[in-house]
Amino acid sequence: MRGEIDHQPGHLIDLMATCVDLAGLKCPQKYGDYEVDPLEGVSLAPAFRGKPQGRKGTLFFEHHLKLCN
Repeated sequence: MRGEIDHQPGHLIDLMATCVDLAGLKCPQKYGDYEVDPLEGVSLAPAFRGKPQGRKGTLFFEHHLKLCN
């Protein structure tokens, strides 16, 4: 809501999902012969309206270390 702080987490991965949502679009599952990975983030649009985002689970990141010989 206007003038209030919302404590719901948001991250860079949510920007694409938010743009797609606000534009009223759906991400394709396939582009030509290529499979398109689903969006990892959630739309922040509900939070802009003072509602829950609908994020399921905890927001976390994995880091992998690949050693080269």
